[in-house]
Amino acid sequence: MSKTAKKLLIIAITALLAVVAVLAFLRFRSEGRLQGRLVFARTYDAGEKIDNIVITSNVGSIRLRQTDGYWTLPDYGGYYADFRIISRFLDTLNSSTYAVPMPYSDELYAKAHLHSPLQEKQNSGILLQTYAGEELVDAVVIGINDERNRYFFASSPDSRRIWLVNGDYDIPYLTSEWLPHPIVDIPSSAIEMINIDGQVVGRSLSIEEFRDRLGVGVNVDMLTGILSSLDVDAVMSRQLFDEQYPDISVSRIYDITTFYGLMFHFNLYEPQKNRLWVSIKLLSDTLPKTAVSDYIKDNSFLYEDWYFSISPLQRDFLLNYKLM
Repeated sequence: MSKTAKKLLIIAITALLAVVAVLAFLRFRSEGRLQGRLVFARTYDAGEKIDNIVITSNVGSIRLRQTDGYWTLPDYGGYYADFRIISRFLDTLNSSTYAVPMPYSDELYAKAHLHSPLQEKQNSGILLQTYAGEELVDAVVIGINDERNRYFFASSPDSRRIWLVNGDYDIPYLTSEWLPHPIVDIPSSAIEMINIDGQVVGRSLSIEEFRDRLGVGVNVDMLTGILSSLDVDAVMSRQLFDEQYPDISVSRIYDITTFYGLMFHFNLYEPQKNRLWVSIKLLSDTLPKTAVSDYIKDNSFLYEDWYFSISPLQRDFLLNYKLM
């Protein structure tokens, strides 16, 4: 090779290295600009226009839809998502920021579970997509926690950049886990009377034990424990329930009356073995207090025209329980 050719080769290599260095610098500066910025910046800017959120993992997809100011679950007929879970989740979407850029490698990308679950089941994270109508606003894959549990790994589905982001992305993977838990919470100390299929026990003060009509004491601790944390694993609208079970009859009736004059009326249905549904109605005594009337008015929408599937751990107990 002649000296001239060698010089030209050295110049070409030097120029190439310079271009690579410039591109690397520009990419680093571009990534650096994201540091401290919102991960879901476009979602934040869209505000109330965001009306659909899809959460996809390797176990399936969860759909959230905003309806009349409430976030609902279309897969459960539009029933309401748990207010505490959705509030915490939306707080994260509105505040999560890019914290630390990480050097890319295929190994880290897979280890951090940043593959989109739409493309791969293994080493995939949670794909969060926000929509304004039919328009996709943001799409981010959230991976696992970092070693110190301070951040989550994150990346865009169409990007090979890796970031550590802050925020609480420890969210439920199953649609049923977004239902309100518990669906009913009746404090044991608030219960004055229990009526199950006509069998009644009651008390005059919360510190007293429950007694039947003959004055015999009855231990209802297990029952009141369940009533203070009634859990469900599915919800169905009244219309769909009536279509599926047109001839079903009530299996059991529970009436729980509180010292405040508020009554919870439960109709239990067993359309098939290992499945127990319940309808819940809020009622008041003959002369309801203003607070009770307000409570019924503010909370009846959670129960009217809905049927709830009782979780397996509580189902058999409620179906077979007797006041003794």
